[in-house]
Amino acid sequence: EVLIEQLKEDACHFDSPHDFGRSIIPEMVKRQRAFSYSFSGYWQDIGTMEAYYTANMEMAGARPAFSLDGRWPVLTESINMRPSQLLDGGTAENTIVSAGCIIKGHVRNSVLSPGVVIEEQSIVRNSVLLPNVIIGKYSDLDSCIIDESAQIGEHCRIGVGESLLPGIWDITLVGAKASVPSHTSIGRNCRILPGVSPGDFISKIIPAGTTIYSK
Repeated sequence: EVLIEQLKEDACHFDSPHDFGRSIIPEMVKRQRAFSYSFSGYWQDIGTMEAYYTANMEMAGARPAFSLDGRWPVLTESINMRPSQLLDGGTAENTIVSAGCIIKGHVRNSVLSPGVVIEEQSIVRNSVLLPNVIIGKYSDLDSCIIDESAQIGEHCRIGVGESLLPGIWDITLVGAKASVPSHTSIGRNCRILPGVSPGDFISKIIPAGTTIYSK
């Protein structure tokens, strides 16, 4: 009841970020009796892209801190899809493979969401692929987050070369429903924003740190 009251009050403040960690709970600490609880289980704040990527990579590891082995209930939407398939010599190593995936290439240290298709001779490493992503033939991805329903053409290289600056994250992001044209090379720390189409690329070589916008 107290939390519901606080949520309603916060909703009336148009200058509030409406965030539990930044506004709602701090206000409760200021004005009400609040207590902390020492939690010893698994918990990750995935509010940034880097934290989201790290949490996924930890789950794909040989000994993850949080396991999806069935001992802990995961309440999520029921997905009615065909079983995943390894075809034409496809392989998956240290990888979480969701329902409906088709793997004809080679995947290592990655997380594949439902409905991902990886065509033959493609290589995916250290990456998180969200639902219904398609990776074309002979493409090579390293340290990427590919958002939902994005399409990567054939003979693409994404997440290649050195970092823009030493010591910063190497993650390259391809946004939801973006389409990367075939024979495109994209460096590290790049952002291909949602909805980008092949016509938005003015070059087949995208340097590290570049952001591509939809026209």
